[in-house]
Amino acid sequence: MSTADTNPKGRVLNMKEIAEMTRIPQGTLRYYRHQRRGPVLFKQGRCLVAYEADVRAWMAEQYAAGREHYASAQASS
Repeated sequence: MSTADTNPKGRVLNMKEIAEMTRIPQGTLRYYRHQRRGPVLFKQGRCLVAYEADVRAWMAEQYAAGREHYASAQASS
């Protein structure tokens, strides 16, 4: 049984995997963490990591916010 099977949030991703998944540079992800804007990152030893489900949820929030902004811009024109 793998960790993903026992953990409801799925796999734990390292910064490289998060950057590849989101197409956001690692430095920007660290900056977002400092600003409390990006996906929920936490320290595991000396590494910053995140649960895959948290990253996907953050990406969905970004998508919804973009759609909302686009819809309001269309309505005002």
